[in-house]
Amino acid sequence: MGRERSVAAWDEDSLTMAVEGGMDCLRGIDPKELDYLFLLRHPLHSRTSRGQLRLHLLRS
Repeated sequence: MGRERSVAAWDEDSLTMAVEGGMDCLRGIDPKELDYLFLLRHPLHSRTSRGQLRLHLLRS
């Protein structure tokens, strides 16, 4: 399997790409069955993005 790279379109930002990537990873998994979801961030990025990402990925 080859490596994949994603490049933002003109109307996308890193949070949008993170949500889409996370949704791909969680496809077929019921969020209510998850015990933990670990989200890592770069030290220079905003902490609020991590919270927004968690909300998008775990909404039922």
